[in-house]
Amino acid sequence: MLLEMEHLGSGTIKISPSAEIGYLPQEIVFDDGEMTVLEWIKQTLEKDEASARGLLAQYRFKQDTVFKKLSGLSGGEKTRLMLCKLMNGSVNFLFLDEPTNHLDIESREWVEEAVSEYTGTMVFVSHDRHFIMKFSSKYWTLVDGEVFEYEGDFESYKAIVEEYYKTPEGIEPERIDVNIKVEAQAQSQGKPKLNTVMIEKLENEIEEIEERLLEIEDCLYSGALEAQEIEQLLAEKEALNMTHEELYERWTKYSIVI
Repeated sequence: MLLEMEHLGSGTIKISPSAEIGYLPQEIVFDDGEMTVLEWIKQTLEKDEASARGLLAQYRFKQDTVFKKLSGLSGGEKTRLMLCKLMNGSVNFLFLDEPTNHLDIESREWVEEAVSEYTGTMVFVSHDRHFIMKFSSKYWTLVDGEVFEYEGDFESYKAIVEEYYKTPEGIEPERIDVNIKVEAQAQSQGKPKLNTVMIEKLENEIEEIEERLLEIEDCLYSGALEAQEIEQLLAEKEALNMTHEELYERWTKYSIVI
């Protein structure tokens, strides 16, 4: 709705005339996949070739990689190219939709590094706990059609959420009446129970997978493996990434973080 991509059911949204909005979608699609990286950035940012090459080099597009076609870019490369456009334009209000989703560890780290240099206002949706803790200064929580706002760190936010959904010992109703204070005194009834035990279990499983993925990345970059070992590790990595995504989907069912 902020980007006018969805209809506003009621109320109004006012955005400052000085706001220059940039949007990094979860799935990046280019209009002309036959264009090269260099051609696209020259056209998009109205740069000459030397200036465009200089910018692209900062986003790890060097030498022959600037001649890659847009249709052949990986997810990480698409994200880097789109950030090159957004970070070097006039954007001062940036929207990110799951910016680290489906990226390998190296690409995720690079995205974090690029975003950390951004000085404008940023609104993002993410299930990446590390990204959330690193960049969030304010949280919007969507509960039963109402948006609550909280300012503070992620750990204190989690504590409030857990307190919000606390159920008296031995009682397991599907819905409970609760009150929560989030910034202003906001009373609300009939909120679904948040299963903190399940959240903790899922987060432990997710953490174990992320640690194993880091180990696999270290092994793959060591250069000391035989072809068969590399093939086995890549297969394990693919399976772990699928499990990781499934666990995150389950985690969101018990979470109200957006």
